[in-house]
Amino acid sequence: MKYIKVIWNQDDEDFPVALYSELDAQRMEIRKVEVFRCGFLGFASKEEKSPTTFLGTIEVPELETLAADPSFEPSVIPAHEFETMWQKAIRGFTINSAE
Repeated sequence: MKYIKVIWNQDDEDFPVALYSELDAQRMEIRKVEVFRCGFLGFASKEEKSPTTFLGTIEVPELETLAADPSFEPSVIPAHEFETMWQKAIRGFTINSAE
């Protein structure tokens, strides 16, 4: 598994400002957490999801490809960082700002 975080520098409150993804060997999302400006955490997996968050249906581009767009700041993160966000999201927590 690979874990990534993508900061999305945009101003629309209807879209997340950070995305955390657990990827399989083909770079397909297994689990995802979306962080919204208001602090809401959306989540999705094959087994469960919040109302507005869905897993991607195509492979996630390489970080270099994502980074070519100045509105994205992608990085590889450790599994425990993803798991912390996942646990917060599935428990219905909110946060004060994008982490």
